[in-house]
Amino acid sequence: MEYRILEDHNVCKFVFTKQDMVAESVLYKYESYKKRTVICCSVQSGCKVGCTFCGTGKRFIRSLTSDEIVEQVKIVINNKVLNEIKNTNEIEKFQIMFMSMGEPFDNYYQVKEAIVKLNKLFPNAQLLISTVGLRKYKELNDFMKLSIEINKIGLQFSIHQANEEKRNKLIPYKNKLTLREIRDYGIEWSENTGRPVYLNYCIDGNNISDEEIKGYNTRIFDPAGQDTIGGGCGQLWFVQDWMKSYKKK
Repeated sequence: MEYRILEDHNVCKFVFTKQDMVAESVLYKYESYKKRTVICCSVQSGCKVGCTFCGTGKRFIRSLTSDEIVEQVKIVINNKVLNEIKNTNEIEKFQIMFMSMGEPFDNYYQVKEAIVKLNKLFPNAQLLISTVGLRKYKELNDFMKLSIEINKIGLQFSIHQANEEKRNKLIPYKNKLTLREIRDYGIEWSENTGRPVYLNYCIDGNNISDEEIKGYNTRIFDPAGQDTIGGGCGQLWFVQDWMKSYKKK
């Protein structure tokens, strides 16, 4: 797997290419890699979900294998993180997030294999899945069991709107859970694992009203702080150009 690196202060973006796919990972350094390291990796080349604010969903190429997912993390660590520290065990807060290109539950079993492999390679890393909440009950039940078995697994839902109708326009993918179903699954997941569920929210200027905030507090979850990951999903011009020009043989 070939790759190139683009750097901007404490953010490094890795673009991975093969003959039949392109993917990206984003590395975030908070103060230092020892203090906190975050890696957002891809699970698919392109995406079927089609969130209107994300360039990834403009085209779907293929799902990645578990080895391709794990290799992204290895390359990122070996090329950047280990230049500053000797071993990843030194990292105080180490997070590997499946939230760059692709929807994890649309490639669930390869993502599951990657989680198991990464947990063995980096036992101090939190492994967080970010999903819009696909209506795949078999996979959701399996993920519940996996999350109980591996206590490093985290869950994030990409919500982006507290209003169902507005959310459907922002995320037009039809086979997804409603906000109420997301809330119910999130509560069950949290009760079974003892860990909180987090919400991802893309602020676009149209979803930051008092009404929106009230909708989150009353319909979904209690707020639990905030963080930012910048543009970590399929936004690089090189990735967009590659996907536009790719032709299957």
